[in-house]
Amino acid sequence: MGRRRIISTCIPALGVALSVITACGSISPGGPLWTVTEGGLPNFGVGWTILAPGQPADMTAFVINSAQDPVTLVSASLIPIGGHPTGRLIDLAVARDHGGIAGHGWPPGIPFRPFRGARLPHGQSNIIFGFEGPDAGRDYLTAGVKIRYRYHGQLYTMLAWSSATACVTRDKNASQRPCEQVSSIARLATEKLAAG
Repeated sequence: MGRRRIISTCIPALGVALSVITACGSISPGGPLWTVTEGGLPNFGVGWTILAPGQPADMTAFVINSAQDPVTLVSASLIPIGGHPTGRLIDLAVARDHGGIAGHGWPPGIPFRPFRGARLPHGQSNIIFGFEGPDAGRDYLTAGVKIRYRYHGQLYTMLAWSSATACVTRDKNASQRPCEQVSSIARLATEKLAAG
Protein backbone atom coordinates (compact mmCIF):
# COMPACT_ATOMS: atom_id res chain seq x y z
CA MET A 1 0.00 0.00 0.00
CA GLY A 2 1.36 3.44 -0.85
CA ARG A 3 1.66 5.74 2.14
CA ARG A 4 2.63 9.20 1.12
CA ARG A 5 2.12 11.08 4.38
CA ILE A 6 1.57 10.05 7.99
CA ILE A 7 0.73 12.62 10.65
CA SER A 8 0.17 11.26 14.15
CA THR A 9 -1.07 12.75 17.39
CA CYS A 10 -1.85 10.89 20.60
CA ILE A 11 -3.77 12.35 23.51
CA PRO A 12 -3.28 9.66 26.20
CA ALA A 13 -5.89 11.12 28.56
CA LEU A 14 -8.51 10.50 25.90
CA GLY A 15 -6.90 7.39 24.42
CA VAL A 16 -7.00 9.00 21.00
CA ALA A 17 -4.81 8.73 17.94
CA LEU A 18 -5.34 10.67 14.73
CA SER A 19 -3.36 10.28 11.59
CA VAL A 20 -3.81 10.93 7.93
CA ILE A 21 -2.80 8.08 5.66
CA THR A 22 -2.99 7.37 1.99
CA ALA A 23 -4.73 4.28 0.62
CA CYS A 24 -4.22 2.77 -2.80
CA GLY A 25 -6.93 3.16 -5.41
CA SER A 26 -10.21 5.03 -5.37
CA ILE A 27 -13.91 4.51 -5.85
CA SER A 28 -15.24 6.63 -8.71
CA PRO A 29 -18.65 7.91 -7.66
CA GLY A 30 -20.73 10.13 -9.91
CA GLY A 31 -20.97 13.80 -9.08
CA PRO A 32 -18.42 16.37 -7.99
CA LEU A 33 -17.91 15.40 -4.32
CA TRP A 34 -14.82 13.24 -3.77
CA THR A 35 -12.64 11.97 -0.99
CA VAL A 36 -9.53 14.13 -0.53
CA THR A 37 -6.56 12.69 -2.44
CA GLU A 38 -2.83 13.20 -2.64
CA GLY A 39 -1.02 12.05 -5.75
CA GLY A 40 -4.23 10.39 -6.97
CA LEU A 41 -4.58 8.26 -3.82
CA PRO A 42 -7.33 8.76 -1.18
CA ASN A 43 -6.24 10.37 2.11
CA PHE A 44 -8.23 9.51 5.20
CA GLY A 45 -8.05 10.00 8.93
CA VAL A 46 -7.39 7.17 11.37
CA GLY A 47 -8.76 7.66 14.86
CA TRP A 48 -9.52 5.60 17.94
CA THR A 49 -10.86 6.34 21.37
CA ILE A 50 -11.68 4.47 24.57
CA LEU A 51 -15.03 5.47 26.00
CA ALA A 52 -18.02 4.45 28.12
CA PRO A 53 -21.16 2.79 26.67
CA GLY A 54 -23.40 5.29 24.86
CA GLN A 55 -20.70 7.96 24.60
CA PRO A 56 -20.00 9.05 21.00
CA ALA A 57 -16.65 8.59 19.29
CA ASP A 58 -16.18 11.70 17.15
CA MET A 59 -14.09 11.54 13.97
CA THR A 60 -13.46 13.49 10.75
CA ALA A 61 -13.84 12.58 7.07
CA PHE A 62 -12.25 14.85 4.45
CA VAL A 63 -14.08 15.63 1.19
CA ILE A 64 -13.51 17.93 -1.77
CA ASN A 65 -16.06 19.55 -4.06
CA SER A 66 -14.49 19.64 -7.52
CA ALA A 67 -17.34 21.75 -8.98
CA GLN A 68 -17.46 25.54 -8.96
CA ASP A 69 -21.05 25.40 -7.64
CA PRO A 70 -21.86 24.20 -4.12
CA VAL A 71 -23.30 20.77 -3.31
CA THR A 72 -26.03 20.36 -0.66
CA LEU A 73 -25.69 17.61 1.95
CA VAL A 74 -28.78 15.43 2.43
CA SER A 75 -27.90 12.47 4.68
CA ALA A 76 -25.15 10.08 5.74
CA SER A 77 -24.67 6.59 7.11
CA LEU A 78 -21.69 4.67 8.51
CA ILE A 79 -19.58 2.50 6.18
CA PRO A 80 -19.39 -0.94 7.83
CA ILE A 81 -16.25 -3.04 8.14
CA GLY A 82 -17.16 -6.68 7.58
CA GLY A 83 -17.06 -8.92 10.66
CA HIS A 84 -17.13 -6.03 13.15
CA PRO A 85 -20.02 -4.13 14.75
CA THR A 86 -20.39 -0.60 13.42
CA GLY A 87 -22.45 1.07 16.11
CA ARG A 88 -24.92 3.84 15.45
CA LEU A 89 -24.35 7.21 13.77
CA ILE A 90 -25.61 9.86 16.20
CA ASP A 91 -23.89 13.16 15.31
CA LEU A 92 -23.11 14.86 11.99
CA ALA A 93 -21.67 18.30 11.29
CA VAL A 94 -19.44 20.25 8.90
CA ALA A 95 -16.37 22.03 10.27
CA ARG A 96 -16.51 25.78 9.61
CA ASP A 97 -12.80 25.75 8.79
CA HIS A 98 -10.43 22.90 7.95
CA GLY A 99 -10.34 21.64 11.54
CA GLY A 100 -10.71 17.97 12.32
CA ILE A 101 -11.19 15.91 15.45
CA ALA A 102 -10.70 12.45 16.88
CA GLY A 103 -11.94 11.82 20.38
CA HIS A 104 -15.19 11.96 22.24
CA GLY A 105 -17.59 14.59 23.51
CA TRP A 106 -20.17 16.51 21.52
CA PRO A 107 -20.24 19.24 20.45
CA PRO A 108 -16.72 19.10 18.99
CA GLY A 109 -14.19 21.65 20.18
CA ILE A 110 -14.05 23.37 16.78
CA PRO A 111 -16.54 25.69 15.04
CA PHE A 112 -19.12 23.70 13.06
CA ARG A 113 -22.48 23.93 11.33
CA PRO A 114 -25.28 21.35 10.97
CA PHE A 115 -24.77 18.66 8.32
CA ARG A 116 -28.26 18.35 6.81
CA GLY A 117 -28.77 21.10 4.24
CA ALA A 118 -25.19 22.38 4.49
CA ARG A 119 -23.85 23.75 1.22
CA LEU A 120 -20.25 22.79 0.54
CA PRO A 121 -18.39 25.29 -1.66
CA HIS A 122 -15.66 24.45 -4.16
CA GLY A 123 -12.66 22.94 -2.38
CA GLN A 124 -12.11 20.93 0.79
CA SER A 125 -14.63 20.49 3.59
CA ASN A 126 -14.36 18.36 6.72
CA ILE A 127 -17.30 16.22 7.84
CA ILE A 128 -17.42 15.52 11.57
CA PHE A 129 -19.34 12.43 12.66
CA GLY A 130 -20.03 10.78 15.98
CA PHE A 131 -20.97 7.15 16.45
CA GLU A 132 -21.68 5.09 19.55
CA GLY A 133 -21.68 1.50 20.65
CA PRO A 134 -23.97 0.41 23.47
CA ASP A 135 -22.10 -2.62 24.86
CA ALA A 136 -19.10 -2.49 27.19
CA GLY A 137 -16.34 -4.89 26.19
CA ARG A 138 -16.99 -4.49 22.44
CA ASP A 139 -15.13 -2.54 19.81
CA TYR A 140 -17.06 -0.65 17.12
CA LEU A 141 -15.39 0.04 13.76
CA THR A 142 -16.31 2.07 10.70
CA ALA A 143 -14.53 2.96 7.46
CA GLY A 144 -16.15 6.42 7.33
CA VAL A 145 -19.46 7.79 6.10
CA LYS A 146 -21.50 7.29 2.97
CA ILE A 147 -22.79 10.74 2.06
CA ARG A 148 -25.89 11.48 0.03
CA TYR A 149 -25.92 14.95 -1.54
CA ARG A 150 -27.67 17.05 -4.16
CA TYR A 151 -25.97 18.82 -7.05
CA HIS A 152 -27.94 20.73 -9.71
CA GLY A 153 -31.14 18.95 -8.70
CA GLN A 154 -29.73 15.41 -8.92
CA LEU A 155 -28.95 13.12 -5.96
CA TYR A 156 -25.50 11.49 -5.66
CA THR A 157 -23.70 9.37 -3.10
CA MET A 158 -20.02 9.22 -2.24
CA LEU A 159 -17.84 7.42 0.28
CA ALA A 160 -15.88 9.68 2.65
CA TRP A 161 -13.18 7.43 4.11
CA SER A 162 -12.21 7.73 7.79
CA SER A 163 -10.98 4.72 9.73
CA ALA A 164 -12.61 5.05 13.15
CA THR A 165 -12.61 2.77 16.19
CA ALA A 166 -14.62 3.13 19.41
CA CYS A 167 -13.43 0.80 22.18
CA VAL A 168 -16.28 0.68 24.70
CA THR A 169 -15.52 -0.16 28.33
CA ARG A 170 -16.70 0.63 31.85
CA ASP A 171 -13.08 0.54 33.09
CA LYS A 172 -11.78 4.11 33.33
CA ASN A 173 -8.22 2.78 33.61
CA ALA A 174 -8.37 0.46 30.59
CA SER A 175 -5.14 -0.06 28.69
CA GLN A 176 -4.89 1.80 25.38
CA ARG A 177 -2.89 -0.97 23.70
CA PRO A 178 -5.81 -3.26 22.78
CA CYS A 179 -7.68 -0.33 21.22
CA GLU A 180 -4.60 0.66 19.23
CA GLN A 181 -4.40 -2.91 17.89
CA VAL A 182 -8.08 -2.93 16.89
CA SER A 183 -7.55 0.46 15.23
CA SER A 184 -4.88 -1.17 13.03
CA ILE A 185 -7.50 -3.68 11.86
CA ALA A 186 -9.87 -0.82 11.02
CA ARG A 187 -7.12 1.08 9.14
CA LEU A 188 -6.16 -1.94 7.03
CA ALA A 189 -9.81 -2.71 6.26
CA THR A 190 -10.43 0.92 5.28
CA GLU A 191 -7.38 0.87 2.99
CA LYS A 192 -8.72 -2.29 1.33
CA LEU A 193 -12.23 -0.84 0.92
CA ALA A 194 -10.85 2.46 -0.45
CA ALA A 195 -8.77 0.51 -2.96
CA GLY A 196 -12.02 -0.95 -4.30
